[in-house]
Amino acid sequence: MGITLNDVISFIADGTFTEAERALIIRTINARSKADQRSAAGQFWPGDTVEWKCAFGSPVRGTVTKVNRVTVHINGFDGRKWRVAPTLLRSV
Repeated sequence: MGITLNDVISFIADGTFTEAERALIIRTINARSKADQRSAAGQFWPGDTVEWKCAFGSPVRGTVTKVNRVTVHINGFDGRKWRVAPTLLRSV
């Protein structure tokens, strides 16, 4: 079996790792996050209607105008232009 998330959390909490191991952990987490965002971005196309929660927790809806690797550009129904991480979006 492999290393579980609990193993990694315990390892980090113990703080008994070297600087090189810490750097590897950070690089791995960042790489996984970028891969997740790129994968999620592939689900949206210009013209799609999407919804997400803004920083204040209110739902916002809009139309996708452009899809990048890390952000999706949206014209909100509230008249504002938004750049949102694709992992935060859901199709409506």
